[in-house]
Amino acid sequence: MRLSIMLLGLVSFSAIAACPNLGGVYKICRSSTNQNMMTEVVVDQKIVNKYNQFTFTTKEAEVEEVRIEKYIADGKTKIVSDTDSDTGITIKTETLTTCLDDVLNIKMNATLDAEAFANITIKTHKEGNRLIQVFSGVSMGDQVSDTITCE
Repeated sequence: MRLSIMLLGLVSFSAIAACPNLGGVYKICRSSTNQNMMTEVVVDQKIVNKYNQFTFTTKEAEVEEVRIEKYIADGKTKIVSDTDSDTGITIKTETLTTCLDDVLNIKMNATLDAEAFANITIKTHKEGNRLIQVFSGVSMGDQVSDTITCE
C-alpha cells in the first residue's frame, strides 16, 4: 500500500515537474507526410490547480477553421462520451496527459459504439523556437506516423 502511494505521488510529481515550456505562436507548420500546411498553432500554457494546462488553438487557413484543444498534465485519464442525437452513435474518448523528460505526452483511445476507432499518442516538445509534435498509433485501422514541425 505504501509503495503504491509513493508511486502515485511520483507520477503526479512528474506530471508537474517535467513539463516543457511550449507556449508561443507558431505560424508555419510542416508535416513529414505533407510538405507545407497553411496552419497557425497558438499554445497557451498556465498552471491550473498545480498542474500544467496546455491550450492548443489551431487555425486552418485553407478552410478558415479554428480548433481548440485543452489538456491538463495531471496523469489522470479523462473520459468523454457523446451520443449523436440523429444517429444514436456513441463516441467515447479516453485521454491521458503527462509530462516526462521535457515532453508533453498525450495518449488517446477512442471507440465508436464500443468498437475500437483510434489509439493515438502525441509527443510534443520544443527544439529552439520550433514546436515538434510526433503522432503515432492506429486510426480507423490505418497506421498513423507523422511529425509536425511548427516555427
